[in-house]
Amino acid sequence: MSVIIKNTTGSSIFIEGTGTNVPANSQITVDPKYYLAYSGSATVGIDAEDSTFISNINSGNLVINDGNKDLSSVDGIRYLKNLTKLTIQDDGIDVEDAVSKINIIAVSPTTPNPGEVEIDLTPLTKRTFYAQYQRLDSLNFSAYLYSYRDIIDGSQPESGNSSNGYEFSGSAPIIIPFNGSIIKSIWAIKGASVSGGTVGPTVTANMEIFSVGFNGEGTKIDDLTIDIDSSVYTIGTFFNSFVDTDFKGTASHSIPVSEGDLIGIKFNDTSGPNDVEEIRNVTICLEIKEN
Repeated sequence: MSVIIKNTTGSSIFIEGTGTNVPANSQITVDPKYYLAYSGSATVGIDAEDSTFISNINSGNLVINDGNKDLSSVDGIRYLKNLTKLTIQDDGIDVEDAVSKINIIAVSPTTPNPGEVEIDLTPLTKRTFYAQYQRLDSLNFSAYLYSYRDIIDGSQPESGNSSNGYEFSGSAPIIIPFNGSIIKSIWAIKGASVSGGTVGPTVTANMEIFSVGFNGEGTKIDDLTIDIDSSVYTIGTFFNSFVDTDFKGTASHSIPVSEGDLIGIKFNDTSGPNDVEEIRNVTICLEIKEN
């Protein structure tokens, strides 16, 4: 790549934006370290624009040569603009479109205009919220876990309530601070058992996520489950959760939640050899990502 500027007139032409003089009926070769200045001088609408330089190219007084051939006025200006081209490597494929401006999009990506590239910084600005629930006793009936810390003597409300909801201290759910999705649940279970004498190869612990209502239980948002491999972890039989299951695991989800949702988690005591009927000392942490 070369940048040669030819003066076709009988008078010298001064390029104010670069501080360069092109002698009459002569030419100059631009040092690559000054490409940015020439590109800016030839670009309309930016602070470095040199309208006299542009008009001299358009009139033919100045001719841009790329080292091989003289360019038309339109191609010459485009060639100068392209001196600051941004080349993006994507799996080894060059994006060859000329770029004269970079838009930083910090909220959501949009469609770039010709000659522009947009850098989506949304993943860097998304917030993450962690909501932790636990129950430090044995459950073999449907009941809510507590939020953050467990008090089993009844002095702390559960995270949800089937009758009063959020009314009259009926529950203590965790409020969601933004619109987003539950993307992961992290589980710790001390003891788990099935209702009968046979344990399936995979036993599922079943919970339900509720958006707690102000005057009642509210709305079930989704199921929250995790599978336990009974060949690796001990599962009790006949409602005996006083075994050392000692399970830790995670599950991936895509459960939408909204800003202001009051979230409670409810244990679902499902019977059969493939479901946890009684659970002891369970802690669940929800990872919630902003949209």
